[in-house]
Amino acid sequence: LVTTMANAGSLGSRVYPVMNVVNELKHFINTNLSGEEQAKYTYLKALCDPLMIYLAMLDTDMYGSMAYTEAYQARYGGTLTPKYDTQKELFDLWEKELKSAVETLANEVTLDGKAVAQQSLGSQDFIYKGDYNKWLKFANSLRLKLAARLINEDLDRALNIVKEVSKYPVMDGLADDVFYNKSIDDRHFKGGPSLNRVSGSMQLVNFLVDNFDPRVRFFFEK
Repeated sequence: LVTTMANAGSLGSRVYPVMNVVNELKHFINTNLSGEEQAKYTYLKALCDPLMIYLAMLDTDMYGSMAYTEAYQARYGGTLTPKYDTQKELFDLWEKELKSAVETLANEVTLDGKAVAQQSLGSQDFIYKGDYNKWLKFANSLRLKLAARLINEDLDRALNIVKEVSKYPVMDGLADDVFYNKSIDDRHFKGGPSLNRVSGSMQLVNFLVDNFDPRVRFFFEK
């Protein structure tokens, strides 16, 4: 992986483990809660889509089509052989889901005309510590990533997404950045080769140096 700079084995590989949890979470909320109790989790459900899209976008960048809309649905009456959605189908879906997530997180949740306080994950949210405003910025910024992927295919559509994004806040500093500390016990290459025993190709090392990539000094020695 170090010499080929592939996405394989990186964030994209987490799509399905995370999807498994997300699908169960949504199913539990939709089938076991009702009324105000269900309404308390509106924001929590909304942030699931941007998280999934962030991971899956990296995967489809690498491989194109992927099982997504029907994946991990067998236990809920779905299929064990999910279809592969094309990248175009995924982009269409993600545009709608991100827009919906942003609009949900940007507005107060009400039930029967009364505001419903949202359940906070607090420290159980490893990324933003339950700060839904930062999740809003994250979801809205992902729309820009999607627009960047569409710009050469459909310029007008891409520019329209950018125009809509401008209505809401975006990530504008390190304080808004996604930070996920898996744990101090995660040593990445357990049972396998360590990074200080691999050799980088000249192409890779030159690319890192030319682009001032800070990882070069951790991965390699001269």
